[in-house]
Amino acid sequence: MAFDPAVISAPFRMQPGLSRLPAGQRQLTPNHPGDAHLGAKLAVLREHSHQALCSIAGWDAGPALTALAEQAAVEHPDAWIRRTAADGRSTEYHAPLLGWGLRDGNVEGDGDPAIG
Repeated sequence: MAFDPAVISAPFRMQPGLSRLPAGQRQLTPNHPGDAHLGAKLAVLREHSHQALCSIAGWDAGPALTALAEQAAVEHPDAWIRRTAADGRSTEYHAPLLGWGLRDGNVEGDGDPAIG
């Protein structure tokens, strides 16, 4: 027997809610120490890391993460700093609001240890 979605009488419908942002509108929101959203993210990483930190074999997340880092640096230069190192070959990232950064693949900083 085929299912007819027209028989559903609930006052809602499925929709992803995705739409193109207007030109110039910020796409990202920085985290600040003590923010409820940051606390929720850290709780997920702490309690469900096996589900939250996963990847697909053979897929390189590097280009997507680089694009995200570049967008964050443009939109929120007070919260995310991206610098090319003096050698011109490596990139450094700093999140001054959180007190952490990444240089030559090494985490450095003195912010909240739960974040770093």
